[in-house]
Amino acid sequence: MTYKSKSTLTCILLKLLCISILAKVASSTNSYIPDNDYVHKDIRSLNGKASKTSNQKEAITTSANINSALFENTESISGNELINATIHRGELTPLYNYTFVYPSKSHKNQENQPSQIQSDDDNDDDLDGLDNGNDSGKYGVTSILFSANICGLPVNDINGTSQNHLVGWLKFEETGTWPFKFQNGYASQNVTINNYNFTASASIFLVIGFDDANDTFQDSDYFTVTFTISTESYLLGYDSGNYLEFLDTDYDSALFESAGYNTSDQSINNIVSDSVSYKLKIFEEDAENNKVQYLNQSWCAINTAAYSIETELFSEIYHQNQTDTAKKFYITGLNSSTTYDAFVIRNLDQGGYVFDRIGFTTQNTDACKIIFDLDFCTGVSYSVPKSLQYYQDENLTALKKLYDNYAQSAFQNFSYVMDQVACDAEDDAVFSPISSCDDCSNSYKNWLCSIVIPRCSSNTTTSDYPLREVGQSRNEFMNNIVQPQLSYNEVLPCIDTCFAIVKNCPSDFGFSCPKTMYGIKNNYNFIDDDDSSITRCNLLGKSGYSSPIQEIGPEASYG
Repeated sequence: MTYKSKSTLTCILLKLLCISILAKVASSTNSYIPDNDYVHKDIRSLNGKASKTSNQKEAITTSANINSALFENTESISGNELINATIHRGELTPLYNYTFVYPSKSHKNQENQPSQIQSDDDNDDDLDGLDNGNDSGKYGVTSILFSANICGLPVNDINGTSQNHLVGWLKFEETGTWPFKFQNGYASQNVTINNYNFTASASIFLVIGFDDANDTFQDSDYFTVTFTISTESYLLGYDSGNYLEFLDTDYDSALFESAGYNTSDQSINNIVSDSVSYKLKIFEEDAENNKVQYLNQSWCAINTAAYSIETELFSEIYHQNQTDTAKKFYITGLNSSTTYDAFVIRNLDQGGYVFDRIGFTTQNTDACKIIFDLDFCTGVSYSVPKSLQYYQDENLTALKKLYDNYAQSAFQNFSYVMDQVACDAEDDAVFSPISSCDDCSNSYKNWLCSIVIPRCSSNTTTSDYPLREVGQSRNEFMNNIVQPQLSYNEVLPCIDTCFAIVKNCPSDFGFSCPKTMYGIKNNYNFIDDDDSSITRCNLLGKSGYSSPIQEIGPEASYG
């Protein structure tokens, strides 16, 4: 054999060897699941741990394109409905596919137009080979909205870390793969498709897996999840705002108030009907309740968790004035000196939303009692010192009247003075171009009510709340009429209530506020501008129903 023929044979053998190696690499390469931080190798190979999903695993790990074999191993799902799944360690859910219809305008002049897909996820590296031309969206846009909740963690997970091992992907045709991760039980993804080179309908595929490369959990461990996919709306959502404002607690109860409904736009019947879908759930803070601790952004987890306060103990009161209607939740039967977590959820026909957690702690003595919905001092919705006369008055009616009637009688002299002011005069004759008589009266009323009806706390951990021993309250009405039987800490009025009457009332009235820090600290305190969650002082006139209610529902975009 000549040298040339030997060389040719060697080249042929090398080529065959290269082809063989490339074939092996190609057969083991998973281009369906992206090679990124969301995926560990044990879930990419999976080696058939769970027989019920072995077909799906084979399709996932070997198929990069949409083909007939892949369609045979998928489970079709409908849009706008919840899908429940149980996911064991080391396995994937069945591969789901959702078929959707494009807007009709997307079918115009489709020939030879590149498809374009965008995502609200930061993982743009997964958008391989996409044309980012300037004519994006020319023929219509379709958004694929995916949202998911973890309903239950593995029983062996005591610190909530298992959800870091729950990974998932959305796959659309050959054009891209979008991973998603869960945070506090919630995950979402929005894939926006600019429609060009498509038929009237197409499919998007979904897979979720329990990835545990380090064998942290056992084969028997599993998640329960619920998810939905749609072109219309997110059916599962988390809202970082609060539908309710926490007002106060006492020894065994708590008070919340909703945001305001505009009474001029809605009848009280419509407001009551609308608020039915909103539910308040109260949980005693407990290290063993991992649903509440680690799944606090999951509507499913909060909605199904065993909660400690039954709905029957809630009193729901609608407070209505000329412009606003608010819903108060008065919760009784709580334990003293106990920290609770409160969540508002909104239930939809399919799915729902959860609002941000509200934490609160009940007081440690029986010195104070919450009163609210007073006839005159309408801004009073907080704990007040209990009275010797009505210490056993469980319905609080007499205690409310005791405080409210005294404040109203004290206001009478001021109203006589206001009658002398020309409130209906021409603009150039009124006492102020920016304040009205109503402004003055409301400011004085708020100031008076905060002075006559002290806000009470048993919190002794802060120097902001001066201690009032028995018989040493700030005025004679408290010492001689109310007669508190236990010492309490007073939440002083905010200095802003004093500033308001100086600003809004005629200068002839001679109102003035303390000018030195010593004078202020003896009688008032300041609002904490740096941390609104801390109650430094008692501010009447600030109400939970002063702003319009936030509108949420299927039309809102949560992602």
